Amino acid sequence: MNKPHKWAEVIKAWAEGREIQCRFIGGGWPWDTFVREGMPSFDHSELEWRVKPVTRVLWMNIYDDDAIISHFTKEEADLECDDGRIACVRVEFTEGEGLEDTQGGESGL
Repeated sequence: MNKPHKWAEVIKAWAEGREIQCRFIGGGWPWDTFVREGMPSFDHSELEWRVKPVTRVLWMNIYDDDAIISHFTKEEADLECDDGRIACVRVEFTEGEGLEDTQGGESGL
């Protein structure tokens, strides 16, 4: 059986028209969005590739009993709240990038 290309998922995403990013390996280089003109250098040994992460937004209703309930829209959060709500907070995050938990591991939203 053939081994898939190292960047097979990124190549597929690029072929589907999704945005992809690359950066030089090591040294803490920032991710740059690939411009669709030309062909990406997926075999370049000094570059790493990823599908550009999607920014997501959730609305969190926070209640006086320490409950937190998430909603996809502000309207939904307002419709489904009760008198115990003390705040409605907009949370923006980048898909695929985890949050550090108190144990030092990672957890995603």
